[in-house]
Amino acid sequence: MPVITRNTDADSGRPISVFNTTLFNVLTTLGVFSIAAVLGPALFSSRVKRSTIWFSTLISWLMYSVSYLLLLGRQIGPANPPLGLCIFQASLIYATTPLCAVATACLVVDFFHDVFIVQIKGKRIGRRTAKTLVLLPWIIGLVVCVETILCVQNMKTASRDVNHFYCHIDNRVPTLTNITVIFLCGVFTVPVGVYTAIILHRNWTAFKRMSREKAHIALFTFFRLTLFTALVSFAMGISVFTATSQGDFTPDVSILLTTLPTFSALCLGTQRDIIGVWLFWRQEISAPSILVHHPKETKAPSIVIEIPSPVLGSWKSGLIV
Repeated sequence: MPVITRNTDADSGRPISVFNTTLFNVLTTLGVFSIAAVLGPALFSSRVKRSTIWFSTLISWLMYSVSYLLLLGRQIGPANPPLGLCIFQASLIYATTPLCAVATACLVVDFFHDVFIVQIKGKRIGRRTAKTLVLLPWIIGLVVCVETILCVQNMKTASRDVNHFYCHIDNRVPTLTNITVIFLCGVFTVPVGVYTAIILHRNWTAFKRMSREKAHIALFTFFRLTLFTALVSFAMGISVFTATSQGDFTPDVSILLTTLPTFSALCLGTQRDIIGVWLFWRQEISAPSILVHHPKETKAPSIVIEIPSPVLGSWKSGLIV
């Protein structure tokens, strides 16, 4: 495998793999294009309807990918990248990690609200709550970004990581902040996800009254979001573990984390309406949307199918993927 050696003062002459660096860049670029391929139809097609929270989550993952590409062309070689570029990239990387974690948690809360609050009280999410779910991830990301910049004490504080993939800050404060945010998101989202599953299980009779295809639409939305949350939490946990480890970790971990945006695009953007925009030469097929209905003659709520809508796997409020 072709390698190039880093200058000795940076990493004691540790060999750097050109193959691993190229693979890292390719997978990161794939993540950018995957997210863009999902956001494009949602932004420019009238057939695709999505909520602000959905957009916020995908844009956070887009920034996650873009932040890792800022050092492109300056990763290999003895010369260190410009200090300003290195600090800027490091601050974005440290900021986008909790940004994506909190955005994912807010998406789970959004789904829980539609399953629980709408069924019990018949109320849609409030405007103030919706704004909080959208703004909270970006506020936390901005705070971490500023914190990282303030932690740069001298020119040697910001440098390339051990694999030369990206720049990082030789300070434990941003790392500890990320660990805390990710841990809190995990502690919060896992019980919410489990409770949501319990609610859906209790209303299983309502799904049995649907046709097989319509029930699949509602359940697939839940399973898609559950799988997405579980794998993101697992990957974030790996990131925290490697950040707290004393030794250098292999480049495989960094390469693994670059696949998260692509996986996010597959989980949140493979609905029929988005795919239909790209398959524009085929006849448009409308998909039914799901909503919660409270029949007056019974106390238990049921889930029914509304009029045809191009939003596959979304609720009437338009809040969920």
